Amino acid sequence: MIKTKIAIIGAASHIAKGLMFSFKDDESIELHCYARNLEKIKSFAKSIGYANPILKSFSELNDDHLDVIINCIGITYTSVSNAFDENVFELTEKFDNIVLDYIRKNSATTYINFSSGAVYGTSFDQPASNITKSFIDVNNILTEDYYRIAKLNSEAKHRSLNHYNIIDLRIFGYYSRFIDLTKNYLMADIISSIKEKRTLKTSSTNIIRDYMHPIDLSNLVKACFKAKNINEALDVKSKKPISKMEILNFFKLNHGLKFEILEDYGGRSLTGEKLNYYSKNNNSEPFKFKPKYSSRECIAMETKALLKLFS
Repeated sequence: MIKTKIAIIGAASHIAKGLMFSFKDDESIELHCYARNLEKIKSFAKSIGYANPILKSFSELNDDHLDVIINCIGITYTSVSNAFDENVFELTEKFDNIVLDYIRKNSATTYINFSSGAVYGTSFDQPASNITKSFIDVNNILTEDYYRIAKLNSEAKHRSLNHYNIIDLRIFGYYSRFIDLTKNYLMADIISSIKEKRTLKTSSTNIIRDYMHPIDLSNLVKACFKAKNINEALDVKSKKPISKMEILNFFKLNHGLKFEILEDYGGRSLTGEKLNYYSKNNNSEPFKFKPKYSSRECIAMETKALLKLFS
């Protein structure tokens, strides 16, 4: 059997772990995992029963003949910090350029880059669509603009290289059993509150989120690397989004979550408050892909698997 050789760049990330879990038993795939901390990846692979992962340092990328490169490098933060603000541009550029240098020498390789729905803006009074325009106040660039500008710049560079196979997958929401509970996300706060048996405090704003199931995401990725002569960005969507109150009530009913709604809650998102953070854009249809699971189903299934790890 001729295997598809796939490289995952940033194999320690949340999304990368889900892809490793989904791909590990697929005999048609030869997975190469690139990361700075290879021991960390080796330990994770062992925990999911991945017997013989191919682990590589970033310097070894040019030595391999790869069919697909998946860039899972993303932002990491635990709170609002200047360190994150200063590094997001350099981090995005550095690893994107590493992959592009490889692509220029190996033009048949497909590059799948994880971008973000944040490229559409910061407010999201309405969900994104194919007619949504992104506006930046160039004379008043704020901290929450940094991440989306970095991702938008990356996407623009990819579109300019239209003779290469490059697909940007815009993630609006993703949740799995491998979530890092130290991160400053709604789902991480909820699971931590349940684990620590404390009351979750949250704002009264009933935001809407769209959580892609790991199986759906891995199937979308497979559809992307089967496609040829493609250079475009796709919005990643579940079967149906979910509101924050639906999420809170689900966890209250099924997992005993205690939560308190605060009118003057002071928390904020590093990338801006996004009220309706999901997309109605159907630009993944040319790939003949349709998600199987809704956000609620994703939350229910992955939480069940996650909580087993605590028992």
